[in-house]
Amino acid sequence: MDRLSHLLRQAGARGTSDKHRLMRHAADTLEEIEIALDEITLALDRGDRGLVRLRLKLIARLLGCEQAVMDSADNETGR
Repeated sequence: MDRLSHLLRQAGARGTSDKHRLMRHAADTLEEIEIALDEITLALDRGDRGLVRLRLKLIARLLGCEQAVMDSADNETGR
C-alpha cells in the first residue's frame, strides 16, 4: 500500500506551479508524521510512554497546533 505522502509527492512532481510546490511540501510533512506514527506504534508495544509523548509533541508541532494540544493535555491531567 502506498502511503499518502508518497502519492502526494508523485502528484506534486507533475508540475512546477505553486500548487505543485505546496503538494511536495505537504508530502514532506505527512512523511514525517507517518514516521512518527510508526515510532509511536513501536513505543506503545514496548511500553515506552516517554517516546510516545515526544512523538506526539512532534506531530502537534508539525501540524501547527502544539499549544492547543498541550492545553488539552494539561486540562486532562490536572497539571
